[in-house]
Amino acid sequence: MLVFVWKLKKRNYFIIRTFLTFILFILAYGVAQLAFTILLNNNIPLVYFWHGVVIFIIFVVMIAEVMLLFKVRFVEAVFCVTCAYLTEHMVYAIRSLADWIIGSEVFVAGTIWYFIIHIVCYLIAYFTLANKMIIDGHYETSVLQSLSLSLSALFMVLVMSLIAFGLGIVWLHSIYAIFSCFFVLYSQVNQLNQLNLQKQLSHSEQLWVKHKAQYETSKTNIDIINRKCHDLKNKVSALKQIEDTQERERAIQFMEEAIIIYDSIIKTGNEILDTVITEKRLICNEYRILMNCMIDGHLLDYIDTIDLYSLFGNLLDHAIEGIRMQAEDKPRGISLLVFDKMNLIMIQIENNYSPMNELNEDRQIFDQYEKQYRKNRLDNVQEIVEKYDGIMKIETESEVFLVRITLPKW
Repeated sequence: MLVFVWKLKKRNYFIIRTFLTFILFILAYGVAQLAFTILLNNNIPLVYFWHGVVIFIIFVVMIAEVMLLFKVRFVEAVFCVTCAYLTEHMVYAIRSLADWIIGSEVFVAGTIWYFIIHIVCYLIAYFTLANKMIIDGHYETSVLQSLSLSLSALFMVLVMSLIAFGLGIVWLHSIYAIFSCFFVLYSQVNQLNQLNLQKQLSHSEQLWVKHKAQYETSKTNIDIINRKCHDLKNKVSALKQIEDTQERERAIQFMEEAIIIYDSIIKTGNEILDTVITEKRLICNEYRILMNCMIDGHLLDYIDTIDLYSLFGNLLDHAIEGIRMQAEDKPRGISLLVFDKMNLIMIQIENNYSPMNELNEDRQIFDQYEKQYRKNRLDNVQEIVEKYDGIMKIETESEVFLVRITLPKW
């Protein structure tokens, strides 16, 4: 098991969890062996059956232990334990075959050669198999892959072993097991490498989509700035010709308001947040949306740059689009909070929200917004939140659309 969990991401309080799971394993193994002893009664046919039961119990307990100790999915835990089981059986077959060739039990349990052959084989297994399977602390495996591997291991280790012992052809089974186990394990390396390549391609496509969206946002901001600059230029030209004092003051006030838009850059303590919020604030000003922010940007320094930009970009885009869908005479405001509470990072964004029958758009446009825009934005947010072991909740009450995100504080 150490071979296949060494590079996995550990859970919090790993030492305490290790101690507790070790006790769990000893208890489970003890109960299984006690049942094995009581039920045997020297009945030879039952030996193989109860041996299989004990191995299965240990297999299930080891899956539970991997999930308790490491940040992995259930299918990853099954895959990991199965690989460990196949490796152990392969080394057992090597020992059995070596003893059969030599003609004596040189590699029997407890001898120095027993430990040497295990250490050598497990080191080889780590560098040729496990080290190539784990990417970023995870096994990129699927449910189908884990299930097929488990069934093949069950057949090779349990069924074939029982047949070999029953027929007295342990040496032949050892040869078969060595090649079969290694072939199955190495095929998993190739499959995981292919899955990783597919993931990288998918990630590249997602990056392209995100960069395209960033380009469109930047283009929108440039258009806004160009319009404001054009208006300011016209106002300055007109100001030279204005003789009426009140009209001149109104023109000056307009220019001051336009300048304030670009002077009020958000400072959160995080450059990525400063950028995305300033960009979205320009859009809010264009659509007469009031944005209020109270943000401690240092809390989010551990989040990847692209993830952080995408997280807040999608949240703010969703809020802006939701407000744009409602009538002009309705309240138009966005509130964004990022703060620390009970050693957790809380992200809360709310915007005015009108029921469908109060929107100034027809039903078809609203349905398209609900099915495509909102779903895509919030699905992207949910994916990023889950990546950092967070929780996202959505509430729509009192004409307010509220998104609450809770992230662990690293």
